[in-house]
Amino acid sequence: MAKQEFNASIIEREDKSIFHRMLEYGFIIALAFLAVLILTTQVTMTRGVDGESMRPTYNDQAAYLEAPYKGHGVYDTVRITKIGPIRHGDIVCFRTGGSSSNGEAVIFIKRVIGRGGDILKFVESGNGRPELWRKADKAADFTIVDESYIRHDNDDMPMWPTQGGRYIVGGRFTYDSYDEKGEIIIEIPKNHYFLMGDNRTNSTDSRFNSVGFVKASRVEGKVYLHVPYGDNFIAALWRKVFG
Repeated sequence: MAKQEFNASIIEREDKSIFHRMLEYGFIIALAFLAVLILTTQVTMTRGVDGESMRPTYNDQAAYLEAPYKGHGVYDTVRITKIGPIRHGDIVCFRTGGSSSNGEAVIFIKRVIGRGGDILKFVESGNGRPELWRKADKAADFTIVDESYIRHDNDDMPMWPTQGGRYIVGGRFTYDSYDEKGEIIIEIPKNHYFLMGDNRTNSTDSRFNSVGFVKASRVEGKVYLHVPYGDNFIAALWRKVFG
């Protein structure tokens, strides 16, 4: 009799042990699901590239108009994150003030040229393109910015619009002005960004009234991964990490 009670006690403990393990596994699975949900909706998200403003860095559907891609709605995608500070040269996605035909917010993707408190100076350099200089405040010295990412035309010269024989920033000005040296000076308000596309002659960005200085609260996040069309997330991540 005692032996039967002993065996029953062992079976009961084993049943409880199995039940506890099932609860642990269920908790781990639920926690993993919640982490993935937060990661994909709050920390990172995917955005498709629409438009030519970031060429050649990213390509939109227009870059794939030849067969077999023609008409298939193909484009590069990017993964953006809300983690970490936004620095000069980062590429970000942000909400504009307008909305699309279906009422959804319009999302732009541009490069960070200046941050709040920065002073930008575009200078006619005489080498075929304006140079970008930047300083953190009025007391600092201007330093030149390497803009090797700008799209070049067939003559290997960066494309930039001109007006009256001089280079201009955008087609019209709100905040910008030429000084006596033919330079364009831009002071960026606190908690704002000055954003521009790499394809300078085909980019609606902070140079224009429709965008202007972009509030930090309108920035969705910065790009941490570029996924070219025909590639996938894992391959793109592997290439980024291991070169």
